[in-house]
Amino acid sequence: MNNHQDILVFMRMIEKGIIPFDNLDSRISIDHAMLTMTPKERRRCKRKFRKLWRQALKSSASTPAELFSLKKSCGSGMGPVDVQHHHRVSRAIMVYRLLLSQVLIEKD
Repeated sequence: MNNHQDILVFMRMIEKGIIPFDNLDSRISIDHAMLTMTPKERRRCKRKFRKLWRQALKSSASTPAELFSLKKSCGSGMGPVDVQHHHRVSRAIMVYRLLLSQVLIEKD
């Protein structure tokens, strides 16, 4: 990635209403940003992220078997207690790639 693309993806994250993230291991900064929001804003932000994640799942899977595999690697269907850190990272990577592809399509 180059810096210009990262900035465009950050802007897209803000447009979509989610907290911009770059380092997928920087959970502390995301948690801190969530604490500064009201409960209603937090709920809205989480719902928007989940919506983007579902879009990313559907757009990246070309076969039902691939969709099943992606859902399993992202912890789809698990309760909040059962979702591990690597599931959250997989979800964030998928959302980042979706937004990056949207930025690149607009750029061309």
